[in-house]
Amino acid sequence: MPDTVANANASTVDLGYGVSYMMADDARTFFHVSSKRKCGKTDSKRFMTAIKKALEDIQALFPAEDAKQEAKNLEVEKKNADALASDI
Repeated sequence: MPDTVANANASTVDLGYGVSYMMADDARTFFHVSSKRKCGKTDSKRFMTAIKKALEDIQALFPAEDAKQEAKNLEVEKKNADALASDI
């Protein structure tokens, strides 16, 4: 696996989202979600919340090998989720 995997994509249509992500290491993945403010149907923060919930659901399927590290990762993810979700 490469040291870092990243992808970027901006919203190209009014009713869509742009999502970029970076797999920083085995325990951390960062997301950035963007959407156009002029569209009343898109909401970057709501979409980021849905991504976070989906990842938490997937994580719950696998037992944590190190609960302390898992808690630290979730705390960092929560802080970054609000900072990374933005509207264009």
